[in-house]
Amino acid sequence: MDNIKDILGKYRFLDTLKESLAIEKILQESWGDLFGDLSKDIYFNFFKKGIVYAESTNPLWVKEIDFFKPMLLQKMNDLLKRKKIKDIRVYATASKKIPETEEVFSPKNLKEAIVWANQCKKTKGYTLCTTCQHVLTLKHPCVFCLNSKPFC
Repeated sequence: MDNIKDILGKYRFLDTLKESLAIEKILQESWGDLFGDLSKDIYFNFFKKGIVYAESTNPLWVKEIDFFKPMLLQKMNDLLKRKKIKDIRVYATASKKIPETEEVFSPKNLKEAIVWANQCKKTKGYTLCTTCQHVLTLKHPCVFCLNSKPFC
């Protein structure tokens, strides 16, 4: 009776699988560097038989990626130091995928949730209202001051 390693070794399945997984890992780790700002709209999905499969929430990128394909293929193969990637296929998805590297925040209490929300707003460019100096907003004055109701 042959063991599983011998059976898979006969078909070279194990070597191919290991190589594909290694390539996937390299591509996932380098996706942001390879695609730059596009990595916010195009997400790596998987690699199979020389083809990189990716998805995008923006259907325009499905066609537009063809213009960048030669450059991206060159960058990916240079990264792998061998010509393993023959094509990139991008397909549209309905909803935005949350990158796996982002941590999910779960506050322990209301104060912690408010502090975290305010920190997020500040990183996105929100500033204190110029009129009341209490509400973080992108537009000045804030919606409360515009309605001239004393919420602050």
